[in-house]
Amino acid sequence: MKVLLTLLKAIIAIYLVAILLLTAFFLTYKELYDNPFPLLFDYSYYKVETEEYTPDYEKNDFIIVKKSDEVSQGDYVVYVEKKDIVRFRKVVSKNGALVTLKNPNSKDDEVTIDRKDIIAVSTYHSDFLSLLLTWLTEPVVVIAIFVVAVLLPEVQYRDYD
Repeated sequence: MKVLLTLLKAIIAIYLVAILLLTAFFLTYKELYDNPFPLLFDYSYYKVETEEYTPDYEKNDFIIVKKSDEVSQGDYVVYVEKKDIVRFRKVVSKNGALVTLKNPNSKDDEVTIDRKDIIAVSTYHSDFLSLLLTWLTEPVVVIAIFVVAVLLPEVQYRDYD
């Protein structure tokens, strides 16, 4: 029983430290460098907030994106519009240094930008990962895990005679 509780305590501690460090990194990076979309080792994530991207992506999906100089037609890319608005769109065409992007479910939402304005390209998406990250980043879940982490040593070292 003690081994199981110790293992559970270690998993909770690793989770809480990872959430704390990632949150601190992303918030600090955004403020210090005035960058609305920070990358960590050329990777970041994008959370789909709406149902605009169905059938490719659903609402609340987490998409892993990677900084890349190469984009192809059909790729989903992340770019910054008006200095601080992060957008996620599908590449519909390329013409030299210009890239035309579009929201797949909108007829009027087409924009042409310079290729150097693209921050990252989607590289990985998993429904299970999206569900897990959505659940683990809910404030209620983080607080519940923190409470369990605080109470776990009391349970672990209590004498059950």
